[in-house]
Amino acid sequence: GVDIVRRALTALVRQIAERSRLPDELDRYISLIEKGKAMLQDPTIVDLPAFEVTGLSCVCKDATPIPALWDRFLPHCAQIVAPSQPPACFGVCERIDGESFRYFAGTGTQPGAPVPAGMERLFVPAQHYARFTHHGPLAGFGETLSEIWGGLESRWQLTPTHGPDLELYDERYTGPDRADSAIDIYIPVEPK
Repeated sequence: GVDIVRRALTALVRQIAERSRLPDELDRYISLIEKGKAMLQDPTIVDLPAFEVTGLSCVCKDATPIPALWDRFLPHCAQIVAPSQPPACFGVCERIDGESFRYFAGTGTQPGAPVPAGMERLFVPAQHYARFTHHGPLAGFGETLSEIWGGLESRWQLTPTHGPDLELYDERYTGPDRADSAIDIYIPVEPK
């Protein structure tokens, strides 16, 4: 009889301890979401067909010039004829070498649509991707990318391939400082 009561007491103490941690864990998770640093979910593996993007680009050694590139591009979106349906903006990152990359800010465009003066057209080939989602403000976007690249092979057993990385800004992107914002990140990977 006493052993059964002791086992029940031990189980009850363990349940209380687990539940007492829950509010702290939820509070920490809320804080991470607000900062855009929530733990990444496992990626979804997708195949995207080839598509075209019209916009502006720059060569970078780090992410510093990217916000200014978007600031230059966004006021000119209305000049782009025949945007993709549904409309979406893309950040496209192409590695040049170990130190630099070309970043392209643009919108998906129907094939053959004219390229406005001062803009460029980029062809993105069909590719096999791991799709991740960054939640929250852009301030945490760099940490999300670091988490993805840090765990791509070790955590998710995915092998990156040569190809452009993509950022998709669709209707879920609500602004750079918003906790309810979401951006999809596509990393080209080998099929399993």
